[in-house]
Amino acid sequence: MKKIITLTLALLMLVGCFTGCSVIEGLFGPSSKTFSTEGFSITMTDEFYEKEHISYTYCLESPDALLAVVKEKFDAYADFGISLEDMTITEYADLVIEANMITDNTPVTEEDGLTYFTYESEEDGKNFYYVCYLIKGSDAFWIVNLACLADAKDDYTPKFEEWAKSIKVD
Repeated sequence: MKKIITLTLALLMLVGCFTGCSVIEGLFGPSSKTFSTEGFSITMTDEFYEKEHISYTYCLESPDALLAVVKEKFDAYADFGISLEDMTITEYADLVIEANMITDNTPVTEEDGLTYFTYESEEDGKNFYYVCYLIKGSDAFWIVNLACLADAKDDYTPKFEEWAKSIKVD
């Protein structure tokens, strides 16, 4: 009986060597992965993949969540006499809310080094939950939207916060 158990364990170890880490990843869930583009990086999970989108500077998708990033240079509105460089993050957040006609009356929150607001929106008959993080870089503001289905917001809110804390911008 001992020989059968030993042989079975040895066989499982051998199969594990040939199948690589995919079996182990499947047992323990997704692993961390850092994604980056010019001047921006974030650590999320390897479930995400890059997606081209004309409206965003950078976009990542997974089966259940989305990251959409917009870099807005400080001189973007210079022709209109607006200097983004002189704005605080909160002032800029208020401008983003107004410009996007977000009507959820959600206040801008500043805590744990993050500035953000939340809102919900319906798209194609589905209700989505968004957390919009705002970061002031050396030459631009970064708008970082993380989204999931509204029904999953309790599961994703702590993940969004963890991912947002990993963001680095120039």
